Amino acid sequence: MRSIWVASAVGLAVGLGGPSEARACLCLPGWSLVDTVATEIPNGAPLVFGSGCGGSVEPWTVVIDGVPTMLGSPEVDGSIAKVPLGFVTPIGADVQVFLDCMVQDDLACEDGDTEILLAQYTVGAADTTAPAQVASLAFTLPQDDAGTDCFAIAGKQMIDITVEIDAREPFTWIELVVHVAGDEVERATRPILPTGSLGGVMYVDEELSDDEICVTAIVHDASGNVATPVQECVAPAVDAEPRGCGCSPSPQRGLPAALFGALAVVFRRRRR
Repeated sequence: MRSIWVASAVGLAVGLGGPSEARACLCLPGWSLVDTVATEIPNGAPLVFGSGCGGSVEPWTVVIDGVPTMLGSPEVDGSIAKVPLGFVTPIGADVQVFLDCMVQDDLACEDGDTEILLAQYTVGAADTTAPAQVASLAFTLPQDDAGTDCFAIAGKQMIDITVEIDAREPFTWIELVVHVAGDEVERATRPILPTGSLGGVMYVDEELSDDEICVTAIVHDASGNVATPVQECVAPAVDAEPRGCGCSPSPQRGLPAALFGALAVVFRRRRR
């Protein structure tokens, strides 16, 4: 069995621990390295893991220039876990990250594998440049009949969020913040997929859903640099007419009241 996140069609690969911070209907425990494709890691930057339903550094081993190294204490923020390499690594050092398949399974683990090399980086210069901001941010407020029973929570209004990023940088993640009527009510973090797209579900209390809802997306990188926030808002819906039928019993069988009124005006005009 592979220790992966079962995600919706929007494409979120990692969910969060609580129901108000989860995209997936099924979430399996374990940490996933956010970037296994990059070839360079900035000097002083930690390893970044997606941590949605629990996990630890136990299955992970780091070897720097051929020497096994003890990882530092993880800093967990929502679904993101930042793990220091343990000591300052010189520029040009070789960093290898291994996963123990006997402790945590992974898509990269094949039958019979005990430990696999999942990523290899060269330590580069320190990164002091902010990552690019999100290219687009959109969200909808699905209703009960939107086919989202898997994600529905009684008494909560779902917020279905989609984010696109033009130029994804290695070791980056996104912070999503929900404000209702100007007050922060929900916050979550999400790893950014290699495709540069991300989707997720957050929630607010139903009684708050008639107020203005704003979602802010902020990109972070492993070196602590922060992109310019991007925000989208949805104004509260205002009914143009009272809800319901809006009609009264008609004296004419089968004729709507508005049509009957128009006929009465014509009849009076003809009598003149």
